[in-house]
Amino acid sequence: MDEKLKKWLFDVLKSIQEIEDYASQANRNFNIFKENRMMKRAIERNLEILGEAINRILQVEKNIEITNLVMTFFTAFRDRPRSRRSNFQT
Repeated sequence: MDEKLKKWLFDVLKSIQEIEDYASQANRNFNIFKENRMMKRAIERNLEILGEAINRILQVEKNIEITNLVMTFFTAFRDRPRSRRSNFQT
């Protein structure tokens, strides 16, 4: 496996783990999340990293199909203007 591909896959894994860790710290409570600006920004940053890594993987590995809507979401989130990301809500 190509070293760049390994790094991007590691970025995906690490970002998911960090998002999971932040969610656990907030007891998976959206109200805690939305009131904690630092946590929101950390999660947004990890979503950006995730989207960028997925985009780069797809550019190198053309045979990988995105079959999961969540993966499409990460790439779309990364491509949103930063000013709109800060108002992102689920």
